[in-house]
Amino acid sequence: MTATRASCLAAGALTGRTVGWVAGTPTPALTAALAGLGTRPPEADEAAPDLVVADLRDGVAPTTGDAAATLTTVFAAARAGYDLLTGASGGGLLLIAADAPGPTGAALHAGLTSLTRTLATEWAPQRIRVNCLLTPAVPTAPPLADLIGYLAGPAAALLTGQLLTLTPAAARPGRTA
Repeated sequence: MTATRASCLAAGALTGRTVGWVAGTPTPALTAALAGLGTRPPEADEAAPDLVVADLRDGVAPTTGDAAATLTTVFAAARAGYDLLTGASGGGLLLIAADAPGPTGAALHAGLTSLTRTLATEWAPQRIRVNCLLTPAVPTAPPLADLIGYLAGPAAALLTGQLLTLTPAAARPGRTA
């Protein structure tokens, strides 16, 4: 089964929607899965993308214990996404960070929740939606593409200020793969 066939969104469902990146780079599997949904990278002469992604999993290490530096890195990426989205009619900003267990992970979770809600409130007048995704260290492309595709589409127009967690099926209580 290919990454595009594993998607719960229909192939081509997001034709014409653009997804841009301000931090991190999408893996080839994620790029292929998003292309199967119909999304494409924005052109240089276009207006802002429909969704800007800041993939901070490599730059934000929840084990460092320096919460201020971590949140400063997240805010800098968010601000870069804001700059891309303010020139157009708004759009979505998705911050992606690695989930971590223990007290350091809980502190990062709380900080990201607060930052996401604050930015969503502050940037709402510019019609910019802000959401954050906590993922396992290496999420599989289809579920991540589905979520990014959903947030790039019109169905997520009212979803903002949320901290989402992508949990593998095997890690969910009472569920099997």
